[in-house]
Order: sequence, then C-alpha cells, then structure tokens
Amino acid sequence: MRLKVKEMNIIKIYIVVSQTRTVVGKIIRWYTKNEYNHVSISFDNSLHQCFSFARKKQWNPFLGRLMQEDFYGNPHYHQGKMELFQCEVNEDEYEALKTRVLTMYGNQDVYKYSYKGIVGIVLNRPLYQANTYTCAHFVSELLESVDIDITEKQHELTVPQDFIDNHALRNVYTGTVQDYLENKEAII
Repeated sequence: MRLKVKEMNIIKIYIVVSQTRTVVGKIIRWYTKNEYNHVSISFDNSLHQCFSFARKKQWNPFLGRLMQEDFYGNPHYHQGKMELFQCEVNEDEYEALKTRVLTMYGNQDVYKYSYKGIVGIVLNRPLYQANTYTCAHFVSELLESVDIDITEKQHELTVPQDFIDNHALRNVYTGTVQDYLENKEAII
C-alpha cells in the first residue's frame, strides 16, 4: 500500500538588500562600489519579522549580533534604498528557517557579528570563527539549509551584491524603505 504524500503549501519569505545610511554603511558602499551594504531575511512582507546580523547599538559599530530589524523605527533606513526579493519555500522549510532564526535570536549572546569576516572579504579569503556572521553570510547560510544557493562562494565571502545577482530570487520592489513601508499593500 502506498502512502499518500501530504501536499505542502508554498510560503513566501523575503530577502531585504538595503542601504544603512550610517558612516559604516557609507564606508562599505565606498569600498565595494556597490549600492547596498546590508542583507536581512524576513518571514513576512510587512518586514516586522525581519532578522540579520547588525550593530547592537545604532551609534556603536563595534558591538554587533543577531538583531530583529526595525525598519519602522530606525531613521537610518527610511530614506535609504532597498531591493526586496521574494523566495518560495514549503511549510517544512519555512518552519525550519524560522525555528533556527528564533532559536539563535533567543541565544543571541552566543552569536556575534564577524568583524574577522569583513577582513576576510577584503582579503578574499574566508576567515572562519565559530558563532560569528556577517549579514550576508548569515542569510546565505540560512537559505542554503533549504537548498537555495545564493552564490558559489563560501558563505563567509558572500556580500549583499550576490543576492541581487542571484536569479533564483524574484525582485518584487526597488525603491526607498519609507516608500515600501507606506505602500507595501499595493506593491505585494
């Protein structure tokens, strides 16, 4: 007797590639010659359930960890540009991604921003350090866990531009963060 396989619903997740309009963000954009310097993963199109590795305190670039992004309350995002990408996953993949992120977030003191990883990107040599991530490394590794490959590079060398260049992700919005937040129902 053959068991009937349960059909899985498709759920959309979102990848936000953005500009942080901070001094560090400007330096990263100047060095890379790219328009964007930050990547986040969101479990909803409102961007309320959005996570990434970023600075803990807005004005201190030296303390970073896994953060829940605040696009609504952080003025450094509002006039910044963003590209929003949509990706489809099944229910099990969605739950696995969300569980992993929320588990890491619940233990956020264990995970740190990888400043060593930034040096590795500059040197084009992955410099692995346990429990540390750059924003792009984090999102790239998460997506690969559900068989969505962003780049052929090692995760430690992934940069925001790699998400823009990836054709598996569907761009659903390009513009300012503020415009998206005010008009998201009409956009998606």
